[in-house]
Amino acid sequence: MAPDGNNIKELRLAFLLTPQELAARMGTYPEQVLRLEASEEPLPAEWIESVSEALGVPSDAVIARRVDYDALIGESAVQLAEPFRLCPSTIRFALTAVVARLAGLSLALGLPEDELAIAVRNIIDFVEHDRRSDATPPDVSRLFQSLQITVVAILQARGVVLTEQDLGALRQTTQAAAAMIEIMSASPLPGEAGSSDGAPRRAE
Repeated sequence: MAPDGNNIKELRLAFLLTPQELAARMGTYPEQVLRLEASEEPLPAEWIESVSEALGVPSDAVIARRVDYDALIGESAVQLAEPFRLCPSTIRFALTAVVARLAGLSLALGLPEDELAIAVRNIIDFVEHDRRSDATPPDVSRLFQSLQITVVAILQARGVVLTEQDLGALRQTTQAAAAMIEIMSASPLPGEAGSSDGAPRRAE
């Protein structure tokens, strides 16, 4: 965050919201959200309160220099959506790592944060779409499939052509990424070691 800036964009991305969605929660326009995010001027109190209420986070989180975004998501007073069983920040990291492996670190680090946030939310929606309750864990095969589809879409949109060797590397890296996501998420995925009873657990 800039010395006199704010954390609105970081908070929005942490909650996997688009500018339009946050604007709707704040009762303003998407363009205003983008202006606030880009501003390096001290944020007026009314906008701090608006963001705070929209996301259910403390007011100081909007302007603090250091913020634990994962903790804020868990503690948010606002129910933005059904709680995630998968860890969004781990999915974002995994996507970036797989893209870097296949197309280079420069391309991976240049991926727009909004595009990554939307990709993460799409993966979560795809994997968890048929969950009936918190006792129903997401399907590891759907996670693996959605990671591959998302990475290929990201690369194709940038003109990257995958060779047979690249496709082999894609399978290997997405398998490793799915395993990492499973470990960092709140519950095991079916078919993985230690998940036969379907009981929720947290990584140690």
